[in-house]
Amino acid sequence: MNDIIGNRGFTFHEDASCTGKTVTAINYSDGDTAMGYSVGEGFCASSDAVFDDITMEEETTCRALIDSLCFKYNDDLDLDYTPQFSCPCFDEDMIDKAVADITGDARYTFTSDNSCKAGEVETGFKYDYLEDGTDPVTMGFGISDGQCESDEIEIIEVGEEIACRALVEAKCDEFKDKI
Repeated sequence: MNDIIGNRGFTFHEDASCTGKTVTAINYSDGDTAMGYSVGEGFCASSDAVFDDITMEEETTCRALIDSLCFKYNDDLDLDYTPQFSCPCFDEDMIDKAVADITGDARYTFTSDNSCKAGEVETGFKYDYLEDGTDPVTMGFGISDGQCESDEIEIIEVGEEIACRALVEAKCDEFKDKI
């Protein structure tokens, strides 16, 4: 996807990507070769392979991965995309408010040692709140295998987990210069 956005000779086919609920796809070409990824009922495919008879969990995982990419690159590719999966524990507004608190109030401190580490088992966006004379309270948002947390821990499905991870990673990237 970075090659498509970086315009390294690739053309993103908006009319055939990030559009459907039955088949979800990302399609692009380098002028000569059509490439892409898609998933539908009982199958998933890449440019050079089709996998039939996948399980429902595998289908959901594939669909959620494509969904998270469509969400991540929605603005860069000028899509009008509504994700199929969402994070039940937190949303963009909650993370935006946390960043505003961190950057606008000395009592909040971003904790980089356990935040914004893409690809780790636990992904999170954590910060400490320190009131005079008290111990710091760690706050924020986290995702680990099969669960997410904000005010409380919630058990989630694979599509929701991928959506939560994509949201945190997108926001960490967006705010990397502020936090």
